[in-house]
Amino acid sequence: MPEARIDPAARRLVAHALAAGEELVWAGRPNPAALMRNLWRQAVIAVVLMFAAGVFAVVVIKPDTRSDGIWFVLGSTAAGIALAALIVALSAGRKQSGYGLTRRRAILYLGHAVSPRTETVDIAEIVDRPLIKDLGDGHANVTIRIGPGETDEDTVFQAIADAEAVVALIQRLRADAAPAAKSA
Repeated sequence: MPEARIDPAARRLVAHALAAGEELVWAGRPNPAALMRNLWRQAVIAVVLMFAAGVFAVVVIKPDTRSDGIWFVLGSTAAGIALAALIVALSAGRKQSGYGLTRRRAILYLGHAVSPRTETVDIAEIVDRPLIKDLGDGHANVTIRIGPGETDEDTVFQAIADAEAVVALIQRLRADAAPAAKSA
């Protein structure tokens, strides 16, 4: 099994979230090509749905072609397709995201174009073995489930290359954190 590594670019992205004396044991970034494949699939589905909605509206509503109704329907469809393209363009900022693990926390810097943010999860709050979703190109998403009382959303390291090594490292960190949590 490959060892989890520290990507220098990811280190720079998550370094601001490190506490004094805290060290990264792993840092990685999502693979931009794997992310874009996923985003393009979503965009194609959105465009097809918007086109189908436009066709449905024209067939069912049957606006008078001499009135403004047809232009409203076609304009709404075009606006929906443009919105789908905008979402893909803004989501492309995820390639500026970085992930990190320390001995006590998982750090996610999500570099979205509109509002970049940093999220952290204490290792002790992780309740199950992280789940791996293989993307079929040597990259995988790693989903971390956190304990009760936390957000319903899972924490996900998207499109990372060393998923198996990262999951093994998280498991070791969880095992190390368990005795410390019991003694505290």
